[in-house]
Amino acid sequence: CVLAWVWARSWQPPTTPVFGVFFFYGTLTAAQAYLFLFDRVSSREVRAVVAGSFVVDVLFITALVWLDLADPPTLFPHASPASDFSILYVLMVLRGFVIFRRPLEIVGLAVLLTGLFLFALGWHNATELANPIVVARLGMIWAVLLMSSFIVALLGRQQDELLRWRERLVRSESLASLGELTAGVAHEINNPIGIIKTYAEYLGRAVPTDDPHHDDY
Repeated sequence: CVLAWVWARSWQPPTTPVFGVFFFYGTLTAAQAYLFLFDRVSSREVRAVVAGSFVVDVLFITALVWLDLADPPTLFPHASPASDFSILYVLMVLRGFVIFRRPLEIVGLAVLLTGLFLFALGWHNATELANPIVVARLGMIWAVLLMSSFIVALLGRQQDELLRWRERLVRSESLASLGELTAGVAHEINNPIGIIKTYAEYLGRAVPTDDPHHDDY
């Protein structure tokens, strides 16, 4: 992003607000990398940290769009009335599917990104909201959203089906192991019972019927 910014402005150094935005974002990114590389985040905190990183990325892109429109590039001043950095919103939509899985969350994400883009664009020039390029880019964001939603839903169904089959396999393996265990236990129990039974029958036939232990045998 830094190289694209400087190159589009004939290699002029960035202004203080632009430098501040890049420095702040780079600091937060380095802090997040430190947390994950050195295992400073527990498994319960991963989702919260990733969601916070996502919010920072969205705000960073919005700031880039706003600053880019406030200071248009000099190499291609008329090539893109809408900021070129708005294409990064598409990447944020794709990344959002990793964090947000529910349909309402995904739709809310797309609405939020669209609103931020329109806000940053309309802040400088409200007439650009009707520009065909702006409409095309918004259409791209929603097209990626719908396509990704279909893919994520399909993968989710396949994953659920695999989990169900896995549970069935584990259950069948457990039943098979239980059957083997039962057969082994039954075999170990039947051996002494067979000996006891045979000896009891022998005693029942050997002792007289008037013996007080005959009925016990």
